[in-house]
Amino acid sequence: MKELYHKIVNEFSKEDVINIFTKEGISQPQYIDLYSQQDFDETNTELVTKNNLLIDWTVNHKEKSPIATLVCRLSYGQFHNTSEHGTDDFFLTYIDKVHEILKGLETKSTGKLSLIDEGFSHDEKSTLNVYLLQYECSYFGRNNTIERIGTYDKVTLKNELKYDF
Repeated sequence: MKELYHKIVNEFSKEDVINIFTKEGISQPQYIDLYSQQDFDETNTELVTKNNLLIDWTVNHKEKSPIATLVCRLSYGQFHNTSEHGTDDFFLTYIDKVHEILKGLETKSTGKLSLIDEGFSHDEKSTLNVYLLQYECSYFGRNNTIERIGTYDKVTLKNELKYDF
């Protein structure tokens, strides 16, 4: 999952990705971090003034093929102020563009990200309005990857080649 996290961080610093946001009059996520309830901290001014992408995940190893669930928490500057409805539109565009970049992203240890759920977080403790994008992907990082690469139990070879000259 470390590899996927670094790929996400690097993806949003690419010039062509930055241009996708700039064309819409918004900026890409400027504060990308692992989620640790930063949105509950009223003194964290960096979260209030910048576009954020906070990342959290779980991996279910109980299944034969482990599944990773990635939760991306998005906030857009000072969106908590509902008096400016123009900000709402920028935030919704921001959500669309972040999803556009994340969908289908994959690494050597994960399959492609697939959106499974999305919506606003309604946690009253949060100092920001947060939108959640939840993705799933296969994960090959910790367990034996036998299903991914395959195995051969027994190969039977027969000498039955015929030649036509």
